[in-house]
Amino acid sequence: MISFFFKIFFSFFIILSTYSILKKKEIKILEIILLLFIFHLCLYSFILNISIINILFAVLLIICIYYLYLFLENKELNKKIPKQSILINRGIINFHELIKLGYTYNELIYDLKRKGIDNPNNIDYCIR
Repeated sequence: MISFFFKIFFSFFIILSTYSILKKKEIKILEIILLLFIFHLCLYSFILNISIINILFAVLLIICIYYLYLFLENKELNKKIPKQSILINRGIINFHELIKLGYTYNELIYDLKRKGIDNPNNIDYCIR
C-alpha cells in the first residue's frame, strides 16, 4: 500500500519536474504530447509493476530526445535564415522579407511584444 502511494507521488513529481524543465509560458502541441507520453509511462508502471528507476530513466531519455530534436530543428532553421534581413524599416513592415524567411506577421508581433514593444510603427529598424 505504501509503495502504491509512493508511486503516485513519484509519478506526479516526474510530470511536474518535466513541466518545469521545459520552462515555457506557452506549451506547444509537441510538449503536450511529451507530457501525455510521460503520464502514460507512469500509468503503465502501476499496471505492469515496472520499477520506478526504469520509469525515471525512460523519462530522462524522452527529455533528452526532445532536446535533441529542438537542437536539430533550431540548427535547421538557422541554415535557412540569411544573416541579416530588414523586417521593419522606419515603422513599415517589409512583408517580402517576412515571406522569404517563412516568418509570419503574428510571430513578428508576438516577438516584439515579448521585448516590450506594443506598436511596430515606433521602430526605426528591425534586423533579423
